[in-house]
Amino acid sequence: YYDVNTPAQDRYRHFIAGLSAGVKFEIGPIDLGSAIDRNARWDARSGQWIPTTGVQLNTGADHRWLASFCQEHGLKPSFAVFDSMHILNLGTVVDWGLAGPAPLLVKLFLAHGNAAPKTLLFLLDRLKDILPQWRTCWMPVSTGSDQLPLAALALSLGGHVRVGIGDYS
Repeated sequence: YYDVNTPAQDRYRHFIAGLSAGVKFEIGPIDLGSAIDRNARWDARSGQWIPTTGVQLNTGADHRWLASFCQEHGLKPSFAVFDSMHILNLGTVVDWGLAGPAPLLVKLFLAHGNAAPKTLLFLLDRLKDILPQWRTCWMPVSTGSDQLPLAALALSLGGHVRVGIGDYS
């Protein structure tokens, strides 16, 4: 049991135990945080991003720990993007040198009235604006009847398709 504000290293202790026992798995995408909060602040004196420790589910300190955890254990990180602020937060993880080698694996979550082709196109434009030097392997993630049109659009744009059991209802 843990509280939502518990640091990532405590919430992911079962993954640490599994890797220590030799189990290899994907930990799931790194949720890049709140829609209203950056995961770090730029410190002009040190010339570095300083991770936040606010009250969002995954703070900047959690992002840095999760990405470092993947790097230390040879896991390819994937990143969960729910809105454009998350793309800014992904840029910080890249600046920290913790995003792993290219391509970046990015899951664009489009749901709750946000599952529209124009939203997908906007997020892809933001990815190109914020991370122009990075090749990305991206896919929209949606549920229900929005899933198939977004999958078709993703394939036509050079993206990938992700469909989970029970997603289409």
